[in-house]
Amino acid sequence: MTTHQLDVAKLARDVDRRRAAGKPGEIPFREIARQIGVGPSMFTRLSKGQRPDVDSLLSLLMWLSPEARISDYSLTGSARTRTPRRRQFAGISTPTS
Repeated sequence: MTTHQLDVAKLARDVDRRRAAGKPGEIPFREIARQIGVGPSMFTRLSKGQRPDVDSLLSLLMWLSPEARISDYSLTGSARTRTPRRRQFAGISTPTS
């Protein structure tokens, strides 16, 4: 069992704040994706509460702020919501507890 989970909602809010800070107006997701070297679909997944892959997360954190830390986006203890993971058994995906 992990003790940390990515706070996707906080990450999405910070991305929206940083986009809105662009002049003049919001920076398009496609432009941000091009700048940091990820696919624009990562932002769609993020807005749906899905976690980015590790490389995309690191690129996104560096874009947000060079001082950003992964621990800034970590849920721990009672604030953590549990997302069931899945295990593969002979090609069949089953939830784990």
